[in-house]
Amino acid sequence: MNITFEAPLGQRILRRWFMGITVFRNDDQPSLWWCNATRKWVTANTPMPRGGSTHADCKSYKAFLRHLRKHPELKDYEVYLVSRFRDNNIIARP
Repeated sequence: MNITFEAPLGQRILRRWFMGITVFRNDDQPSLWWCNATRKWVTANTPMPRGGSTHADCKSYKAFLRHLRKHPELKDYEVYLVSRFRDNNIIARP
């Protein structure tokens, strides 16, 4: 995966101030949801007994990289680590 930072070098936030991870799909891919019970990304038509969300909690760049390694189902998706500040998102593209 290629990692892209929206912020220029020297102005990047790598710890704290992130809201979580979200996934964007292409037209031919199913949308993914974070299942709280299984702690995995699943398609929208999968039953989620404890609910689900379009965001998975993640607070740092290091945790984001670990999340990408642990979840191979994200391999073909555009994955965003969403920052609380404008233009500070981190994007992983296939």
